[in-house]
Amino acid sequence: MVINLSVDKDKWSSTLSDLLKTQVQHDLHLICADGTVNAHRIILAQHSKFLRDVIQDRSMLTYENGLEVAKVILVGVERAIAFQLINLFYRGEVFLNSLEEYNGFLALFQALQMRHVDLLDVSSIAVDDVLEIVCSDDESFEDSENFASENIQHEKDPLSTDEARTPSRVNYLTNVPKPVGTWCPPRGPENTYSCFCKRTFGKFSRYKDHLYRTHYKRQIEATFPQIGLSCRECGKEFLKEHQVRRHFFVCHDHVLKFVPKQWDPVPSIVKQPITNINNGF
Repeated sequence: MVINLSVDKDKWSSTLSDLLKTQVQHDLHLICADGTVNAHRIILAQHSKFLRDVIQDRSMLTYENGLEVAKVILVGVERAIAFQLINLFYRGEVFLNSLEEYNGFLALFQALQMRHVDLLDVSSIAVDDVLEIVCSDDESFEDSENFASENIQHEKDPLSTDEARTPSRVNYLTNVPKPVGTWCPPRGPENTYSCFCKRTFGKFSRYKDHLYRTHYKRQIEATFPQIGLSCRECGKEFLKEHQVRRHFFVCHDHVLKFVPKQWDPVPSIVKQPITNINNGF
C-alpha cells in the first residue's frame, strides 16, 4: 500500500517567504552597493553554482554569533535587484515591471550561474508590461539537503572560488555583465521626479512604480485586501489581485492623492548606506 502525502504549494511558498522575513538563521549575506540582503545558504545553493562552490569551500566561511556565515559582495549591483532574485526562490515567482529591471535581473542571474528558472522570452513584450518569472518544476528541492555532502566538480571560470578568494574571506563578484538599456541620469531638474528616499526618476510612471513597490505596497494591500481581478477605473483584467493594486496605483494619477504622507516606507526595502562593511571578518 502506498500513501501519498503532499503539502499545498501556496502554503509551502508562504512558509518559505515567512522564513525570509523573520530573519531566522540567516547564514548568507549578499552585500550590494546600497545595502545587504540576507538569506539561507541551503535554499540558494541548489540554484547557484557559484554560491554552491563558496559554501563547499570551508575556508570561505566566517562565524557570527556561533553561526557559519558566507558573505558575497556584489559589486555594482543594487539591493533591489538582489532582493528580487532572492525573493524568487522563496516565493516561487517574481514580477519585474520594465525591460531595464529585467536586464539588471538577468545580468545578476547569469553572474551567479543560477539554474532551475524559466526565463521568459521578452522580445515581444512591451516595456510597460509586467514580466513574470517563475521557478521551474523540473527540479525539486530535495537535493538541497545533500548539497554539502556532494563532491561536485564544476568547470572553473572567472567566478570560481579559486579566483574570488580574498584575505578577508569575502567573495567579490566584480565581473557582472552590464545590463542592456541601463537607465541614464536625467537631463535636468525639470525632467526628474525625486522620492523622499533620495532616488530620482526620469519618468513619472517609474517614479510611481517605485513608490508602490518600495514604500506603499503593504499599506495598499492592507487598504484594499480584496480588490478583485479587474481595474475599477479602466476595466483591465489581471490574473492576481496584487497586479490590480499595482496597476491601480501606477496607471491612475488620482490614486496618489489617496496616499497619506504620514505613511512610513517599508523597512525591508528602503535602501540603507553600508557602514563598516568589513567588521567581524
